[in-house]
Formats: sequence, structure tokens, C-alpha cells
Amino acid sequence: MTYLVASSPHELKNAKELIDYSIPKYRQAYSDRTSWLMACLSELAYIKFNPFIPTELYAKHFLDNVRNLLNKKQHQHLGLLFQSTNYDLELEKKKLSKNLLLLNMKLVATFDNQGTQALLVTNGNICVLAFRGTELHSLQDIKSDINSDMRACVNGGNVHVGFNDAYESIAIELEERLKYSDVNYLPLYITGHSLGGAIATIAAKRLKHQAGIAACYTFGSPKLADPQWGYSMKTPVYRIVNSFDCVPSFPPSGGANYILCKTLNYIPFIGPKLSSIVKLLAKNYMHCGNMRYITHCNLESLESTNIHYSVSLFYRLRQLIVKKLPFTNSLKDHSIKQYRKKLAVIAMKRNK
Repeated sequence: MTYLVASSPHELKNAKELIDYSIPKYRQAYSDRTSWLMACLSELAYIKFNPFIPTELYAKHFLDNVRNLLNKKQHQHLGLLFQSTNYDLELEKKKLSKNLLLLNMKLVATFDNQGTQALLVTNGNICVLAFRGTELHSLQDIKSDINSDMRACVNGGNVHVGFNDAYESIAIELEERLKYSDVNYLPLYITGHSLGGAIATIAAKRLKHQAGIAACYTFGSPKLADPQWGYSMKTPVYRIVNSFDCVPSFPPSGGANYILCKTLNYIPFIGPKLSSIVKLLAKNYMHCGNMRYITHCNLESLESTNIHYSVSLFYRLRQLIVKKLPFTNSLKDHSIKQYRKKLAVIAMKRNK
């Protein structure tokens, strides 16, 4: 008997083998409402649910120990620095609970190790793992961002060392918590902004969850791996980029490095040498996942904002020129608050 969908013995064998696999139930398509919710939770991940200093006693012990190394004025300044960077942990936790309640979510667990933070929440139908992004006062976060060397990944391909180390610092704790918590039967969504988006993407590939991973939503995520790394990714990854957010352009891709090398060759005397150095140091960084591009609009009136499935680099450059804004404004486009507000408008417009 011949089949329309399997015209050879080899195709028939493959068809029977594929049919024996269960169809994925939790790999979800892109949703505007889900994207907005993930942006909200990515923003809440920045709430300081972890103590800046383990205890007040620890802080006092530290200040007492350095007293003999500093003069009185320096010691006072250090004490003031501790006070200015510290925060009311209980107040921060209340803020988190209040916002989760608004989203019909409840906190399952928080994670904090070696500068990597995440929170696990649920609404009874799904659970969400949200990673915190870069904090400018965190030396560990900055170290993760700038450590742009690549390392071979156990799942194939090469991945950014800093981002990979950030994930691995809490990977075991994450898997243990998911395995033995009462949300292990719920589909898992993973999300994060900036550095948190890069860590979320790594988690989407490597994290094991009993009920399956539904999708990964990232906001303003930098590039994190080479093309081979993304080939074995099974989880749908939706990579949202706002207007001319500059962070997704880093680290430079193979194409950008190629253009730079060609340009450097035209510089007399030192150009070819510089070009060869760039070639030696360059890494073929690429994005992983499906892009969603949020268009530019007047921030005082967000109604004109929209979302595209894909845009070219030239389109984004034209947007920047039309905006007539300095480079610093591309950093404003990186704000998770902008992502969240625009996605709310888009979700409301498309779900009327």
C-alpha cells in the first residue's frame, strides 16, 4: 500500500517513528497577552527580594573589621555608603506580593546565588520563572555581561561564558525546586529582561521540567551563542525588541565583524593588522528565537505603537534617523517599563 505522506520505505519508517512520539502539548504560540504578562514579571524580578547584606550583624562586623584600616572620616563615608545602597527587605517583599496579587499570581520561590536572581510564580494554570536583568551596582552582573568569551555547551554549539556561568550558579537549585514543588505538573514559562533574557534563553534549552516548558519570552536580550547552539533548541523562544534598543545588537555578530574587518583594511599601514586582530578575537554571536519588533512611538501617546514579526537592520536605522535622537535614547528604549507599557497597548488593541 502506498501513502501520500510516505512515498518510500524510508519515509514510511520515519513516519511511524515520529507518530510514536507524543505531540508536544505545551509548546505555545506567541501571544500578545502572554508577552505583556511576561514583561510584567520580568519587571517584578528587579524588586529586591534578596538581602543586599545578609544581616545587620554582618554589616556591623564588616565595618568594625575595617575600622583600623580607615581614618574616622573614611569609616563614616563607608557607613553612609552601606546605608545608601541598602534597602528595606520587608518593604520590598510586600511590594512584590502586592504586584503579584494584581496579576493573580502567587510566589512559589525566589533564587539568589552569586549575583543571579530569579523568582518562580504561579496562577494555578501555569508557572513562570523570571530572571533578573543587569543591575548597574552589581559587579557580578557587570562581570557576566562583559565576559564575552565562548565555551562549548554540553548540548552542542558554543555559548557566552558569562551568561552560561550566571545560569549554572542557580541551575541545580532551580531543577530541585521545580521537581519537588507543587507546580511540577504545570507548564513552565521562562522570561527575563536584558541579562535576564540571556539567562532565560539558556534555561529554556537546558532546564528540565516534568510538565514541559511552554515558551520563553525575552525582552532586550543580548546575543548569547553561535548558530549551532540554537539548532537543538526545542522550546519556542520569542525575542521581543523595542524600537532602537541597543542591547540586542551586542556582542557583535559575524556579519558586523566582517564589515568592520573590511573597513579596517582601508586604513593605511595599521589597518590590515587591526583587521587580523579583530578576526582573531571575533566570535560568531547570533540570536536564538523568533523576533517581535515593537515600533517607535511618542511615549506620551502609546496608541500608535505596533508590533512586527521581523524587521531589517536598515528599517531600524531609518527609525533611529527619523527619531533624530542621540545614542543615549537607545538606552531608554531598553527600559523594561517601556516594553511593558507598549505591550499592554498592543495586547488591548489586538484583543478587542
